[in-house]
Amino acid sequence: MHSMPNCQHFIDAGSQSPSLLRWALINASDRNARLLDPTNHTVNIMSDRGSSSMCDVCGVRPKYKDTFTTHAFCGRTCAQKAPKCLSPRCTQKGQKQYAGYCSVSHQSSAFCKQCRTTRADTDGLCSLCYRKREETMVHKFTRLSEVQRTHPDFLEVESRLQAAWAKKGRAPPLQVCRIIKVQPATEAEQARIAYARSLNEDPRGKPETYLTFYSNQCICDLGADNQPLSLCKFKSCGICKPLSSCFENLVFDKQAHEGRFGPGLYVNLDPKRADPHAISTTSSPYRVVIMSTAVLPFDPVTRSRTGKITKEYDFSPSDGCIRLSNDLSITPNFLIAYKRGLPL
Repeated sequence: MHSMPNCQHFIDAGSQSPSLLRWALINASDRNARLLDPTNHTVNIMSDRGSSSMCDVCGVRPKYKDTFTTHAFCGRTCAQKAPKCLSPRCTQKGQKQYAGYCSVSHQSSAFCKQCRTTRADTDGLCSLCYRKREETMVHKFTRLSEVQRTHPDFLEVESRLQAAWAKKGRAPPLQVCRIIKVQPATEAEQARIAYARSLNEDPRGKPETYLTFYSNQCICDLGADNQPLSLCKFKSCGICKPLSSCFENLVFDKQAHEGRFGPGLYVNLDPKRADPHAISTTSSPYRVVIMSTAVLPFDPVTRSRTGKITKEYDFSPSDGCIRLSNDLSITPNFLIAYKRGLPL
């Protein structure tokens, strides 16, 4: 219960001026009524929580002020309880006035740069604006774009990698840290679509599609945190070279690797077999592997899982190794940065 304000000083003053006493009592009564009215949000004393002067977390104690600024929290305890900024990899505290982000810039970056009304999914655009842009643009180079952890593509790719990793034999735990979408140049992409269409028209049967993994020595910071998503120009980079050429050229501009089946591109169905080649010569804490889709022509022998050596490919079902001689049969989809072992 709220008590009436002490009006003794008004009464003392009213002994000299009755009109002043009458004015004081009316205003005091009106103010007390407004304070007790829960529908009056402008002066309701129960609305202290969330006000600009009270702690954003507990709403009980006033915000802490230092020499330079007023903080959003009353002390260390509430500061530790506050959620972090919703922007990926940002370690700052989220602010109520920015809807959970730490600043205006991080809040605005969460929305589509084109329509500014829908949350961004890929390359700063929502799915609709991104699709419209891709349909009207011709790209001469391979493009890379970060896949956010909350995006369905991230969850699906992570699940498929984990399933393939644990499929055969014992292996250390795998921690997926970043997933980067790979989009080939328009010309390379159209050539692969046409090749897949020609295989589908084979009257003997439909082609087989495999999820494959490829890795090699990475000599740049691709995939590392706080580094630009761009392919390097080094001929000796075993990751950027095949990505930029869509596997047409490999490290040192070679057309093929030498292997047990002869020259060709060797990929694996088991990511554990690609892992030993995932060597990083930089300070990046991650290993990287390219997840691709390989399309093999119809072959009844291959379908019987006995293995087959042909001009276009070799397939060894026993260890999941595939040799490809035609780069049109493989399309890079994602670059995955990962760590072996459990997160700390």
